[in-house]
Amino acid sequence: MRRDDGHVLREALEFEVKGKRKRGQPKKTWKMQVEKVSKSIGLEKKDAMNRARWRVGVGEIAAKVV
Repeated sequence: MRRDDGHVLREALEFEVKGKRKRGQPKKTWKMQVEKVSKSIGLEKKDAMNRARWRVGVGEIAAKVV
């Protein structure tokens, strides 16, 4: 989130695939999973600007995964 607006990583983070999926249960995307886990520990997009808070949040996520 701290990268410039035109940076390729920033564009990849905000990229959304257009079109319809086949019938059935919707697929879980990487972005949806990241948002779900971040929400569960109280980490928000605005926290990316606060480097200390972001590091603590990412550390909490890593502790849950391991």
